[in-house]
Amino acid sequence: MNELTEGFNQHSVNEAFKETIKCLYLKIKNDIIEKGHLKEIEWYDNIPNLKDLDKIFFFREYVWVVINSGMKNQVAEKIFKSFWNDKNSFNFDAIGHPNKNKAIKKVYNRLDFYFDHFLQSKNKLMFLKSLPHIGEITKYHLAKNLGLSFAKPDRHLVRIANLLRYNNVQDFCMVVSELSHDKIGVVDLVFWRFANITQNYLEVIKHEAGVSELIKNRNLKEVG
Repeated sequence: MNELTEGFNQHSVNEAFKETIKCLYLKIKNDIIEKGHLKEIEWYDNIPNLKDLDKIFFFREYVWVVINSGMKNQVAEKIFKSFWNDKNSFNFDAIGHPNKNKAIKKVYNRLDFYFDHFLQSKNKLMFLKSLPHIGEITKYHLAKNLGLSFAKPDRHLVRIANLLRYNNVQDFCMVVSELSHDKIGVVDLVFWRFANITQNYLEVIKHEAGVSELIKNRNLKEVG
């Protein structure tokens, strides 16, 4: 059992439920593409392999996750754009939160050290959690943005996974990834973006998936 599948819910899932989850995901993906979010999907699809990552990419995603933590996405984007002038010039004054500012400076000043240790670490999720100002939730956010096969257990994804009777976000996104052949990071993004642009998104998903009937059918399948 690896760090991704630890605690995996070993329930059987009947074929009807699988097909409905797949169709639901593809419909939601198409909806957010039509609303102008294709570039976000392409970004996650095109994250370099670990062997092709460079320290600037690593630092940029670390900075983004730290700035974004505990903050609305739109506000974080403004701060990040003000900070990230180009690869050789960073505006540390743009980061008003003292602990975040201190953490980012620390990683910047020892970037070679942190990047090398990330590449060499056997448990990359644990290593990411050891970085300044990275915690239990943000370690998944950073891992996802560095191309690792993890989803961030954002409150929206937790609610969607629970609605569909999955124990956790990792299990849910892994199953959808296997059904759709999309990366876990893309699956995470699709559901997260849908939740952020859709009022009553849980009710929409419940209606589209026919959740009550599918859960009933799956439970009968498991009992049988």
